[in-house]
Amino acid sequence: MTLTYRKVPRTSCDFKVVSHDDATAAAALAHLHDVGHLSDLGSRSAQTWAAYRADWRHLSSCAVRDGLPSLPASPTTVALYLAGGAATFKVSTLRRG
Repeated sequence: MTLTYRKVPRTSCDFKVVSHDDATAAAALAHLHDVGHLSDLGSRSAQTWAAYRADWRHLSSCAVRDGLPSLPASPTTVALYLAGGAATFKVSTLRRG
């Protein structure tokens, strides 16, 4: 059985899970992804998103350079990146994200 959602007005949970076919479930998940993505985009300024992208590119390049996985980044990779950046970056930069 595949699960999808249906809108339920005036509840603490906006969506109720109901069973449907795979195509309907895939469409529902794609819609929820789009809604979440648009909500997330609107929650931060363009400058913040640009800073996140720059941070991710930097972490990824450091991980590749050191032969570590960047996606998913292991706790060890993140810890080494933060420790290495402590002398260079502001605390606010290291805490971002």
